[in-house]
Amino acid sequence: MSVQVVASVSLDPRLLRLSEAEAESEDVVRGALGAVLEGIPVVLLDRFVQTVYAEDMCSVAVLEMLDVPQLQSMGFTRGEAMRICGKMFPRSASVASVQRVLADSVASNGRSGECAPEFPEISGGLPSARDLKAWMPSVLDVLERRGLDVRELSEVMRSPRSEIDPRWDHGGASDRELWSVLLRCGKRGLPADVMMSFPASVRDGRQGLRAFQHLFRRVLLVTDESLAALQAWFDAPPVVRKRGDLLPALNNWKNVVEELERAGCLPWPPAQRQSLVKMTTALEEARAVVFALKAVDKLEVADLLGGLERLGMEYSSQQQQQKAL
Repeated sequence: MSVQVVASVSLDPRLLRLSEAEAESEDVVRGALGAVLEGIPVVLLDRFVQTVYAEDMCSVAVLEMLDVPQLQSMGFTRGEAMRICGKMFPRSASVASVQRVLADSVASNGRSGECAPEFPEISGGLPSARDLKAWMPSVLDVLERRGLDVRELSEVMRSPRSEIDPRWDHGGASDRELWSVLLRCGKRGLPADVMMSFPASVRDGRQGLRAFQHLFRRVLLVTDESLAALQAWFDAPPVVRKRGDLLPALNNWKNVVEELERAGCLPWPPAQRQSLVKMTTALEEARAVVFALKAVDKLEVADLLGGLERLGMEYSSQQQQQKAL
């Protein structure tokens, strides 16, 4: 075995892999950052994400230009800045990337035991469309590190209704690799509710591509029945009464709006504002955000949602600090 050491610094592949549209989407980039920065203190993670959002930096093109001096100028200590950059621009042992070239590379095929990140949090037996989309770049990266061609999986995700290429070998070596990465994601593996939602033939045959397709179809496609439920939720969202519930509730709200938009039923801006106000009216600080924006005539949906998200991040940071004491 020969070892080639190559000094290289580039943004984490999970961010670089995002499509052009996703790379400019604040929600997708923020979701990917959560996976990329996994392992740093939660308080530091929350503060970094909040700062990136406030500075309008939720873009891959902007994040590629980030460095330690810039982070220091934004209020982070040198140690915090180095820790963040070490995650954003990964290098083996924080010095270099080490490429191992095996003489029997055909047999090894470059595969490793690397696992995908933890499966997204589920509600009602499934993750949200937003969380699933944010999780998939990491899955594709792990598969490529194992030496797999991910074009077929990417196509199934892009168009879940389409039939799988008949030339695909269901239950073959590549298919089982897809199944393995899905099954062994994170420390806890695939949630039981998701596993049992697959047809028995998929589970018994370890058919990875069909498992992913089944998941995409259930999460990314909207039926008439689910559309009615989404619209009902949007019209009368659950009222947030605890500070710590604000940020998760806002994420759920965005997921619902995204799914309504994908179904061609995007609510018009006044309805979106009304829905947000209904959901957050029990929190005094949230009402203050609404009043403040009204006072400066900036009650656009983006302004309202941004103000509430900043408040939610503040609540989350306070909660984490209290837990740390």
